[in-house]
Amino acid sequence: MYLKIDLIEENNLEDVLSLFPNFIGVNFSKQEPRNVEMVLNTIPNRVKIVGVFVNEELENIITTIFKYNLKMVEIHGSNNLSLCKKIKKETKVAVVKSIAVIDSSNFWVTKQYEGVVDLFLFDTQIDIYKNKKQRFNWQLLNDYKGETEFILKGNITQDDLKMIKEVNPKKMIVIQPNRIENFVLE
Repeated sequence: MYLKIDLIEENNLEDVLSLFPNFIGVNFSKQEPRNVEMVLNTIPNRVKIVGVFVNEELENIITTIFKYNLKMVEIHGSNNLSLCKKIKKETKVAVVKSIAVIDSSNFWVTKQYEGVVDLFLFDTQIDIYKNKKQRFNWQLLNDYKGETEFILKGNITQDDLKMIKEVNPKKMIVIQPNRIENFVLE
């Protein structure tokens, strides 16, 4: 199993790297001001950089891929199948499509992306009334019948690892915790 961590702030890069992640997500949304060049230049070659985009236009995604030589992008929001196909065709990078999973019925969305995207990212939704992420129901992973491997997000803490491993979904290859303090992937 691999570890992916999103870089939240420039000043937590050292903490993130101390966990030896396989992937680091860097948010390229317009709302995320940060010195991307400085951050990208300090990430070791052993770590794959994932460009994270939320409701972004195709042209901006492609420009960013080539500007920063990205090998993987993560697509969030209302972006559709057509966008993922165009990214694959025009850039040949790996595409991850984020899917909010509240219950088993949400897995039906994955069928249209099979064969198009390289990975799914299964996440929970934010409770808009409390402005916080809900806990992921790990048992739902048993209902995923697709062929595409996935990243599991969803408010994961160190204490959740044992429970997640007991579910043992064959297609889960990456885990993404929500906090990085002392997180160890055993």
